[in-house]
Amino acid sequence: MKDERVDLIIDMQRNKFEEDGSDEEAAVETSETEIEEEIESTRVSPTKKRKNRFRDTGAESRKKRLLCQRSTEKYRDLEEEMKSYIQSMFNSSFTALGLECEIIEDRFTKLEEKILSSQTQGGAPANTQTRDLSDVFGSLFSTLDVNIGTQEYLQKTMGNLTQESNVDGFDPSQDKQSERPSDFTTPMTSFRPQIFKTPFLIDSDDIEVRCKAKEYELIGPSTFDAELASRIIGPNIWSKNFDMDAMMYLFREKTTLRRWSPDRVAFLNCMFSNQIITAYEKLDGNRRGYKIDDNFLEYGRGELPYHGSTGSVWSVDVDRLYIPICVNQIHWISICVNLVNRTIDVFDCGGKKNNRVIEAFAVLIPRIVKAVQSPERKKDFNVKQYTVSYVPMRGLNMSGNDCGAYSLKFIECHLLGLDFSLVNDENIKEARHKIAFDLWEAANDAVLQSRMSTFKPPKRAPVKPVDLG
Repeated sequence: MKDERVDLIIDMQRNKFEEDGSDEEAAVETSETEIEEEIESTRVSPTKKRKNRFRDTGAESRKKRLLCQRSTEKYRDLEEEMKSYIQSMFNSSFTALGLECEIIEDRFTKLEEKILSSQTQGGAPANTQTRDLSDVFGSLFSTLDVNIGTQEYLQKTMGNLTQESNVDGFDPSQDKQSERPSDFTTPMTSFRPQIFKTPFLIDSDDIEVRCKAKEYELIGPSTFDAELASRIIGPNIWSKNFDMDAMMYLFREKTTLRRWSPDRVAFLNCMFSNQIITAYEKLDGNRRGYKIDDNFLEYGRGELPYHGSTGSVWSVDVDRLYIPICVNQIHWISICVNLVNRTIDVFDCGGKKNNRVIEAFAVLIPRIVKAVQSPERKKDFNVKQYTVSYVPMRGLNMSGNDCGAYSLKFIECHLLGLDFSLVNDENIKEARHKIAFDLWEAANDAVLQSRMSTFKPPKRAPVKPVDLG
């Protein structure tokens, strides 16, 4: 059958073959011209599309190549402008740097001229001053000699300086007292005040003799001397009873004089803790027939310890007791007895539990509290044992010798409401230094010296001798 559409397709194929026989370059030029016309028409009217009579399979690739070529030509001028801008910026920077160098050089020149003119007017020869000035600037800007070592260079340039650590007239606190080494393990010059008075000590066991001395260094029942300071500062020396009692006395005076805000507290000494442990052995065998010793009643009424006695009655004027304890004569701990809550908090840097020792305080202190009350108040008190709790501690006192310093600092932290973590093995050495300085400062405190000068130990009745045979 004859179909007009088929005839049209055949005519179109025939015309295509005739056009393909023409020159290839003319065809390429024609196709590129058509692509350019298409691009221009697209720019003018984006919505209007050009319809090709015949489809060219290579038109799309040639179109993309032509667009890339045009985009490169478009930004070529911009790259040249950027290069010129960067080059001008560098030129201006180096020019400004050159001007700064010229200004610096001009300043040095003016400075040199000014110094020369002033020295010349003062009568010094100009050539001499010029040589000295050149030497100064030459030493400042000269390069190091690579042929000599660092130590040799330092010796060459600084060999005229003294190497002595003690320079006369520089620090009055560094005055040498003798050629022998200091008795202190660590120098305490950083703690000394501007006006420093060398302690004058009277080594006498008689308290009345020491109190009558013109100058004395008493800290309660203890004497602040080189031996006591060395024990406190020394990292391998345990604290003794005198060291602990001196700090407990200082705590007692600070609260009494209101230098510390906490009140209604009492600080006991090592003698009290030893007596409690000894008395508990007697009580444990006969609790019903045990009678409180009069010595404990003096503690409960605030008459003991004698040094810094407050006269405050337990559970009437006092709510908390702080006590240092030497466990088995080898380890220091401390406790806080809360008379209101009827509890005992134990501070042990070793993190151990000494139940037998702490039980003595938990059992005996309630009996002492009841014994010192007025007859009207005694009926309201019972002697039930106090509750004991151990404050968690770990990783402390790895040296094995700092338990005394820890027990004192734990008392101080608990009293002032500070966290126990402030004291650790990293700063326990400084804590020991601080304890020694606090004692030295107290020994030279005018108020404490006045209180010690008026102190009179009470006269006690002679104790009936005990026949040990």
